[in-house]
Amino acid sequence: MTREPTRKRAATIEHWTRMHIADLAETCSGTTPSRTRSDFYGGTIPWVKTGELLDGTIEDSEEHVTEIALRETALRLLPVGTLLVAMYGQGQTRGRTGLLACDATTNQACFAILPNPTLDTSFLQFWFRHSYERLRSETEFRGGSQPNLNGNVLRREIVPVPPLAEQQRIAARLREELTAVAQARAALEAQLAAAEALPDACVREDALDPETTHQPIREVMREVTKGIGEAWRNQPVLGATRAGLAPAKEGVGKHPGRYKPVTPGTVFYNPMRILLGSIALVDEGDTPGITSPDYVVMRGREGVLHPVWFYQWFRSSAGAEFIKSLTRGAVRERLLFNRVAPGLVPVPPWPRQLATVERIRAATALRTALAARLAEVEKLPAAILHAAFNPAIHEP
Repeated sequence: MTREPTRKRAATIEHWTRMHIADLAETCSGTTPSRTRSDFYGGTIPWVKTGELLDGTIEDSEEHVTEIALRETALRLLPVGTLLVAMYGQGQTRGRTGLLACDATTNQACFAILPNPTLDTSFLQFWFRHSYERLRSETEFRGGSQPNLNGNVLRREIVPVPPLAEQQRIAARLREELTAVAQARAALEAQLAAAEALPDACVREDALDPETTHQPIREVMREVTKGIGEAWRNQPVLGATRAGLAPAKEGVGKHPGRYKPVTPGTVFYNPMRILLGSIALVDEGDTPGITSPDYVVMRGREGVLHPVWFYQWFRSSAGAEFIKSLTRGAVRERLLFNRVAPGLVPVPPWPRQLATVERIRAATALRTALAARLAEVEKLPAAILHAAFNPAIHEP
């Protein structure tokens, strides 16, 4: 996209007027009408809360108040174009904004900046999005149980203000660029979801193949949880989580008989957390190690059940149903080896398993690449806003 020469933009921003928000526009906040008055709620007037401020436009609200509430309380009907800033709220809410696309009222946690003929509030919204982390950090240590913004802090905020035409031009350009980023992000998220769903779909399709047999796990495994051996110093300790293989912990000293070796081709899980999906695979290229004797360890027979195929099936929706069927009636719904061993697992023909494993590996590689691209795209909004309000950093 075309940009103005850097030096010209830098010179321009240096000559923007810097104003306190209190001098730039009229401000106010809202209130919460008494919940004991049923005639205050259920009307047609939008009543916005901070959780609805998501740095976009607001066309309606979750709750509505009545004309009676508007007359008998401190509520103020704010016009279209009013910029709302969340002064407090859980998680990431504090500092988020919303631009009214309808007349509305707010609760007391929303700081409102009303539009006027010299101010494009969409430009101001982009400024607040650019200043989000700074505003939050400046209020992080204000004291109290929860850091908050307040009206005094926000009214003292200094904003660089160009002429109205320049505000509108900048806002239009940022809207276009950030919309393009949002579209790119949505496309990547859709591709990532498809890549994540592919392995599950592959193993479910294999399980339904007419040539697939169903055999007890103990007959297709060369080992189920029996191989407890010695743990030597500096062997990494591995675990299973919802995401799969947990990061290795530091090695342990020598403890004969207290740990299980987990080498490539091993599938293992935590019996106490199996319903949460705590299943892991030590695959080719993974560092072998040891794991706690609390885990159930399985190794498939070569040429019968491929560990990657079995791992993917075990974590799939079909595997989840299998696990639930075996844990019914168990103490605390644990899936110990004596319960899993007789369970029937689908065993597709070996060539089909190998073909599916190749598809799973390709999907995994694609997922990794897409996730990396998505992470880069997610950085773009901050970079675009930073460039818009700090052009002087781009010296030729």
